[in-house]
Amino acid sequence: MKVKVIAHIRCVAFLLVLSILIGTCDYFFSESGYIRYILHEVKETEENFDTIVIGSSHTRCSVDCRYLDEALGVNSFNIGIPGETVDDFYYVLKSICKDNDVKTVIMDVDYYYWMNGQSQNHFSKSFIYQQMNDTDVKAEYLWNNKDNIDIRNVFSRRLTWKVSLKEAEDNADLKNSEEYEKYEMEAAVEDDGYFPTAGGPYLGKGFCYRYRINEVPGNPEYVKTMKTAANKTIDKNVIAQFERMYNYCKDNGIELIAITTPITPDAFEDAEVDKAYKKIADLFAGYGIEYYDFNKTLMSVLPRDDSDYVDAEGHMYGELAELYSEVLAEFLADARDGEVDMSSYFYPSYQEMYKNMREDYLLTTGKEWKEY
Repeated sequence: MKVKVIAHIRCVAFLLVLSILIGTCDYFFSESGYIRYILHEVKETEENFDTIVIGSSHTRCSVDCRYLDEALGVNSFNIGIPGETVDDFYYVLKSICKDNDVKTVIMDVDYYYWMNGQSQNHFSKSFIYQQMNDTDVKAEYLWNNKDNIDIRNVFSRRLTWKVSLKEAEDNADLKNSEEYEKYEMEAAVEDDGYFPTAGGPYLGKGFCYRYRINEVPGNPEYVKTMKTAANKTIDKNVIAQFERMYNYCKDNGIELIAITTPITPDAFEDAEVDKAYKKIADLFAGYGIEYYDFNKTLMSVLPRDDSDYVDAEGHMYGELAELYSEVLAEFLADARDGEVDMSSYFYPSYQEMYKNMREDYLLTTGKEWKEY
């Protein structure tokens, strides 16, 4: 009996020491970035956000909720997070709804996540989960992902570790600051308000304004990867993850609207992304969900060429983001009131867009088309 007691004590001591070591490493080496602050900002506030825009990195730097608020008479928040998957949508939304009476969700659809199941392997898929504070939501996440999640990522934030003395000093200074303790976004930005991972300042309500850095979008070789993904079928696991979110919205009386933020025009055409969107549109039609692909927006309504984007993948600069946000808000207001004329916003087909967009851009802006 005495031997068993000693063995149990040793096991408990080992787990205790291991927990202390992991906690210490997380404290000194793990980065504390945007996700921690934005998840707190949308929840821990006296405001009630009734409209949530949800998506990935394209969303964060493209939808300024101030335009939605003015046009729709709502209080909206952009919860676009880089790397946020369709699976993440459900858990993030459920967490938000615990503190907000959400009536409408505007889901920004990035085809790459739907055809690929991006960032959902057992090594990387827990990075948003780690920043959540809702025990029940985290427990559901772990249960639903028990078959493929890496247990090491459940108990530590090792994927964000930067193991150096300088990083440890910086992390310690940050985590001892008042801004960090109060979850203030100022802790994530530089002194002049610049947000390094967003390429510009944070303007509030989840929107980051990206500064222009060049006239020719970078990463043109990525178009090959885009084309490969666009010609795939929709990932079956992603469809199941979407159904979970769809059912949650349906059960809680939340209107679900699907949109797609426009990406770099020539890259869109060259990568044959329209093939992916046709598949996605068919999927949503089966659920009775309205889906609007703003890649088809008329150049006379939303003038844009490749130079309005930082990369071929489609992350837009702040100037276009403001214009797009205004167009999006006006369109959604018209659609809500039943007064929308689709032909006044969109090309009738992708082929018509490809055929006319360069000339229409010139007629609208008086500027020559710039390619990636």
